[in-house]
Amino acid sequence: MRSDVTGEDGTPLVAIHRLDPATHADDANAFFEAAGLGRPVRPNEPNAQLQTLAYQVDGEGGILGAAYAMSPSQAAESLYFGGMTREDAFSIATRIVGIEAVYVHRDLRGREFGKDLIDAVEEQARVGGIEYLIAHVEADAPRLHEFYRSLGFVVKAIGDPLTVEGTPLPFTEDYLDAVKVLVGSPTVAVR
Repeated sequence: MRSDVTGEDGTPLVAIHRLDPATHADDANAFFEAAGLGRPVRPNEPNAQLQTLAYQVDGEGGILGAAYAMSPSQAAESLYFGGMTREDAFSIATRIVGIEAVYVHRDLRGREFGKDLIDAVEEQARVGGIEYLIAHVEADAPRLHEFYRSLGFVVKAIGDPLTVEGTPLPFTEDYLDAVKVLVGSPTVAVR
């Protein structure tokens, strides 16, 4: 872990845990809802093992931070509505994970905790054979752009839509896309 949330003896005071969406969706959704991020965890999602799931940071005070990545069917919907065939969209979506929400309690911000959460999502994505991590980032949040750049993401410019196999993903001018390649030779073209 990169973060400095440790006791005097160097022992971590918090830990990052992968949550199974089928059994922990209510807890994760309650946390995200309290942070104003809605209820993104869908426990009955097809391909739930690729959902790259919710992560929680546990300490004496309960959940202190979380990251949640978009499920394959949500990515497939975006590709399908962008003009791709349903079959192609679902095939490709199993190789792309979109980071949907990241939240760190205000007392832990600036201590590399968000990076630890994204690292945990990336590790699970690599294990699941995912080729790309994609994050939709607010256009007017330069600190967030720098955060993703520091983790190896390429942050696209406003008006430069992300394309997957030539299909542009729907976007608004309020968001930018940040992309990170996880494998040496991806089988899907994301630009």
